Amino acid sequence: MVQYIFIMTIIMIVTGVCATGAMIVGLFDRTGNLGGWIARFWSGILLKITGVSARVHGLENLDRSTRYIFIGNHTSAFDIPLLLYYLPFQLRMVAKRELAFVPIFGWGMWLVKHYFINRSNHGKALGAMEKIAREFKGETSSMCIFPEGTRSLDGQLKTFKKGAFILAIQTGIALAPVVLKGAFDLKPKHRHAIASGVVDIYILPPISTSASTYNDRDPLIKQVHEQFRQVLS
Repeated sequence: MVQYIFIMTIIMIVTGVCATGAMIVGLFDRTGNLGGWIARFWSGILLKITGVSARVHGLENLDRSTRYIFIGNHTSAFDIPLLLYYLPFQLRMVAKRELAFVPIFGWGMWLVKHYFINRSNHGKALGAMEKIAREFKGETSSMCIFPEGTRSLDGQLKTFKKGAFILAIQTGIALAPVVLKGAFDLKPKHRHAIASGVVDIYILPPISTSASTYNDRDPLIKQVHEQFRQVLS
């Protein structure tokens, strides 16, 4: 417990410093790219001090000159820093709206152009995704969404919500499935302990959505969910 408190104290300090930096640069850099580099730096420090690393498989499936909507399974507090650090793209996260009101941290996220949705209200969530789609079309960054909506409590793959897939169809940006295997054992949602270890990140071939329509959303969800299930089995 003492070690956990010490590590969490260091994490809070690092997070506060980096979030403040992101908030400051966000006032001047409206692309969000400088904030993206700060987020990667923050992620690297967190992974280093907790002894967490990753083996990345399938990086050759990605074209670094283009942009993607990355979708990943969500089982651990380490999922976000792992993807921010190991994916060689400027990433914007889609997060729950409550985070936007966290002093400094949430303000920094907002200023460097991460996105927020109200998960508790289905209508507002859909409206937010439509707004995100309009804004994201004009960006140069990629995006990361966890289609399960929240962290899995038991580490098992949950049902995918439709928002990420509708967003990909509306923008015509390819979906890039990213499967994280082994992250659950590091820091499940309600465990007050952090374990060091190595996570396997599997980057699957991107799926084009440029010719997809709204009616393709359910078959697309089924296809991607099955891909995740096979990798995790």
